[in-house]
Amino acid sequence: MKKIMCLILTVLMAFSLSISTTYAANVPMKEVIEKFDGNVEEKNVVKDSLLKSGMQPLKYLIKFKKDFKVIQNTDVSSEEDLILGQPYKVVDFPSPTLDNNRACFEGFINGEKVIDILQNAPYYYEVPVLTKKNNTPVSSVQLKKENGVWEVTLYPCYMDPEISYIVSQPEKVVELLKSLGIETVDKYMLVNLNRGYDFLYTLSDNKEYFIPLEKGFGTELLKVYTRDQFQAIFAPLMEKVLRGEELPTGGGVANVSKNDNKTVNIKNNNEIIYIALSFGVIVAVSLIYIVRNKIKHKTL
Repeated sequence: MKKIMCLILTVLMAFSLSISTTYAANVPMKEVIEKFDGNVEEKNVVKDSLLKSGMQPLKYLIKFKKDFKVIQNTDVSSEEDLILGQPYKVVDFPSPTLDNNRACFEGFINGEKVIDILQNAPYYYEVPVLTKKNNTPVSSVQLKKENGVWEVTLYPCYMDPEISYIVSQPEKVVELLKSLGIETVDKYMLVNLNRGYDFLYTLSDNKEYFIPLEKGFGTELLKVYTRDQFQAIFAPLMEKVLRGEELPTGGGVANVSKNDNKTVNIKNNNEIIYIALSFGVIVAVSLIYIVRNKIKHKTL
């Protein structure tokens, strides 16, 4: 009987350890996003580099205000009327036509997880530009590291200023993902494909989800796509690129896929299952212990 009790207790301990490991892995979404989004020190360097840039993007946003769609309708008249938001990281999906790197496209076509494909991919930062008066997002500036120095490389950026402002703040990204039915995130990335098509990427319960941050390639803005749906759209386009053709700049391919792109609810109920099973094991062990004591008492 002692052997049986030891075996049960060993199983219970192992099971409890498994539960603890599961809970440890269930990191809050905000922390996952913050972990991806770069360290504070690097962000400060990026922001400082923008302010000291010889290109003076804030000054030129004002000087050519009439040419920029969003900022032209505001009452800002000086760069002093503008402030910078928080820099956020964007991972570049290497394209063979630009980077001579076939491995990333080939990996996607062959079904490799995007988180693995882009593990060591280059990245850059975008910084939202807001009005000082009421924090209205009006533009954004892109910075890339060139020869060890963060340099302004593009402004205004392709992304809509309002969306750019949202993705710069982890708490707002969490709100966005939850509004789309995504309740848990194990891995997160903001990815740019083809110099003008951005999307959010999450890995949740070993399933990949893609959320376009702009229209293009037949996808809809802020729609949740499964890996199969995203694969059906982009794998054929990537195959064309590998054959020597170019992707349209920034997307623009309409009706490439007719998949039913419904929002996917991936709320994780594993916690409830583990608690129920754990409780059941504890009750079983307790009953065995009680019965064993009764039998022992009768024999005495």
